[in-house]
Amino acid sequence: MNRFINIYLFLISIILTACIEDVDEKYYPKSEAKLVMFCEINEKDSIPIIITRTTPASYNELIEEDPYSYNQINFVEDAIVKVINNNTNQEIIVSFDDNSNSYYIDQTIFPFINGEKYSIRVEAENFKSIESTIFIRDQRNIEADFNTQVIDLNDMNSKLLVSGEVNDFKGEDNYYLIEVFYYGSDYYPSYYRTIVSDKNKVSKIPFRMEMYYDSQLKFDSLTLFISDIDYHYYMYLNSLENQSNGPFTEPTPVYSNIKNGLGIFTSVFRNKFEKVIIGD
Repeated sequence: MNRFINIYLFLISIILTACIEDVDEKYYPKSEAKLVMFCEINEKDSIPIIITRTTPASYNELIEEDPYSYNQINFVEDAIVKVINNNTNQEIIVSFDDNSNSYYIDQTIFPFINGEKYSIRVEAENFKSIESTIFIRDQRNIEADFNTQVIDLNDMNSKLLVSGEVNDFKGEDNYYLIEVFYYGSDYYPSYYRTIVSDKNKVSKIPFRMEMYYDSQLKFDSLTLFISDIDYHYYMYLNSLENQSNGPFTEPTPVYSNIKNGLGIFTSVFRNKFEKVIIGD
């Protein structure tokens, strides 16, 4: 009986597949193209601002004069990008760098100061102007305890377990980005991240990350970064984690703090923990 059911399902799948046709692009919903901005303020001397534009719903737009160049990131190179210190009204216009497809802020000329508000305003032809403002709080030294464990699952696969606790700062809402880079002599570094918050108002925030890898590719060290992030970056990363690849799931909007556009303007302060030797 199961044999006939399987044959029946196979024939039905062929019939349904044969009926599938590409939808004419005229039936796609029309939406106004928007500017997209990504900027992360951190301890580096040079801060990039990446300006792109939204991808159309059809996912079929030819971006470059190349028959294979569909759906590539479309960088906006001719925008006017202005960075403003709202406390002092100091402002600077930054230029586009062709090598990195970014607009760079030189902190030796225009430093970002803790405890002050900053805005970025972007204008470009045929787009609505976009703007975002953030407050950069004081940089704090994060303390954490963590340990690592390698678990051999079988002859081919192993699991790296990284777990620990972040010592939380009391009396305020805090958000943390935890990043792990693990290295080996015979392959490229691997990366994993997670986010945690003190929404339960605890003094120590637990975290746990499980990473799977090929047992034949032994790694020998690990570097852990714990970053003090703001609410906007936490919500942005959380919305990315909630994205689903299922074909029949409702789309999850990606969090944005950009007025009239999309993207994220945020500040991140990273605390680096020393490498830990975890295997040969």
